[in-house]
Amino acid sequence: MASPKNRSNSVRKVKRRTPQGTTTIYKRRVKGKKHSCAVCKGKLHATHSLPSLAKSSRHPSRIYGGNLCHLCAKKAIIFSQRIKDGSMQQTEVEILLLPYVKPLLQK
Repeated sequence: MASPKNRSNSVRKVKRRTPQGTTTIYKRRVKGKKHSCAVCKGKLHATHSLPSLAKSSRHPSRIYGGNLCHLCAKKAIIFSQRIKDGSMQQTEVEILLLPYVKPLLQK
């Protein structure tokens, strides 16, 4: 039976033919998907899913780093500040950005 580390779906089975003519099955870990922004679904830069890296170096240390791209995070900060100033209503904010704007209003 396979060892416990090879029993998950994150292990890909690859068939290879050896020089002797026999086929063997190698097991290779599947890489994760690219991280994406929660609002615009764009690719997040400076994020890694390697477990060998420290957690602080896997995602940016700014606000919503690892969840939102820099443009969407910038929009959330601007919208929250405009709502605080009174020049904008909370109902005018995009629905996808609303969960990220509300916590900024409470600060």
